[in-house]
Order: sequence, then structure tokens, then C-alpha cells
Amino acid sequence: MGKVLQFPRRNVSDSLRTVMCEMQSHKPSPIETPWVLSESEDAAFLHLIREWPCFLSIEEDPDLHEIFEQYYEDRLTMSQDCVLEFLFHMREPDSFFDIGNALYTWDEEDRNYFFSSLSLQAEIIDQIKREEC
Repeated sequence: MGKVLQFPRRNVSDSLRTVMCEMQSHKPSPIETPWVLSESEDAAFLHLIREWPCFLSIEEDPDLHEIFEQYYEDRLTMSQDCVLEFLFHMREPDSFFDIGNALYTWDEEDRNYFFSSLSLQAEIIDQIKREEC
């Protein structure tokens, strides 16, 4: 995918790039849903969530199950809800994600992280396509 827009860049650690590559290349089995992940995917998904600026303010250190529980019980902020919906959508395209609402809800730091994440996803997809040829 060519770069159509120049989004703000954020330094992405090699470990985060690896995690995103693993999640991008995983092919879900027919019985998997975006919420039923393998142990390594749980860790990767949690790592991605914790990288978002709006999740940095959480004082306790919840595990993935606790974050999902907070999401379903509507105990997360709207910004945090949008992060989870975006990540669900990246994992399973049929999952709901309202990009307009997310861009309106997120502050500048989260929007910039979102744009950086999209750029990184495009780079990973390009890399996967090159390796398939």
C-alpha cells in the first residue's frame, strides 16, 4: 500500500512491530471470535492496548479479561472504548468501529497514535505481500 497521507510518526519499538506482525499474520479458525484468543494473542492484544495514550492513565494493571469486563460493563472512557473497537475491527473486520466517533472522541495524542498505527499496519501488509511473492 502506498502512502496516501503523511501521518505523524511515532517511534515504534521493535517488540511492538513484532506483536503487530504476529497479530496481522494470524489466520483465525472458524470457531474463533475477536474475543477468544490464544495465550500469545492475549499478551499481544494487551500489549497493544497498553500502548495507547488513553490507557496509560489507568493506575491498576488489569489483565485482558478485566479490560474486556470493564468494556462490557461500560466502565471505560469513551476513548478507551474506541481503542478496543478499533483493535477488534483490526482483528475481525466485521466488528463494529465508528471511525468518525473515534476521531471526534480521541484527543490529539490518541489520534496521532491511531494514525501511526494505521501507517504501521500498511507497512506490515506491504511486507507480508512482498514475502508472499
